[in-house]
Amino acid sequence: MFQRFWENKWTAGENSFFTREDVMQCRDEFLKPKFKGEEGNEYYYGCDLGLVKDRTVSVILHQDKESGVVIVDDIRTWSGDRNNPVKIVDIEEDMLIASKNFPKLNIIVDPWNLKGTIERLKRYCKIEEFTFTGSNVEKLSRNLYYFIHNGLVKFFPHKQLERELLSLNLFQKSYGYRFDHPSSQYSDHAMALSVALMQISGVRKIEAGFIITDAPSIDKFQEQLREEKKPNLARVKSKEKIEIINPKNNFPTLRELEEWRKYQ
Repeated sequence: MFQRFWENKWTAGENSFFTREDVMQCRDEFLKPKFKGEEGNEYYYGCDLGLVKDRTVSVILHQDKESGVVIVDDIRTWSGDRNNPVKIVDIEEDMLIASKNFPKLNIIVDPWNLKGTIERLKRYCKIEEFTFTGSNVEKLSRNLYYFIHNGLVKFFPHKQLERELLSLNLFQKSYGYRFDHPSSQYSDHAMALSVALMQISGVRKIEAGFIITDAPSIDKFQEQLREEKKPNLARVKSKEKIEIINPKNNFPTLRELEEWRKYQ
């Protein structure tokens, strides 16, 4: 508080999702927006729709084949109000143009207000739904944190995206943790980026950062614990039959040891 009000310095809040170092390591001054993709790359399109109060943002990105780092190629923003809301026709046109300019484009959108769009565009491009359920939002938040915190995504200078990433806070919900913006700010650019990153998270293992591989899920881990708590039975196989032996029976009890000691 002293640094903010007296020294006029930017400082991260107590529940800030990202630090300034996290965001600045992802900003690349040499990158420029691209309006056409390159052959051989697979591109991903994420969209966060807002018609009146919130803004509509689309993000196109791809993953570098050599390093595995994600490169943001294009960011587009539409703003509307009550008298002039964002037209869904404009969003559909942007998806069709992007499908022509970026090869192997995979589009993922929230079906809210775009259910008809998904049905209409299925014949022209590859488009899928992403429903913002509690578990999906938690995965989305965890995935975004992984990419930004480890510097595995690079984007060209974009003030709105940087401002939103720095303003995100971490909140604990009944289904887990998620990021969200303060009541007076927005997170449309951050949300569109995170939706696009969700598609790329399972495509290829990244050669940088911290990755846990072959780790059991929570259900499998709990099942392993239950198996360990069961009686330790050793199975002895023979040619004629299989006999189950309890190793505990091979050891004398305390009473038997006491009787044995008396006679020695």
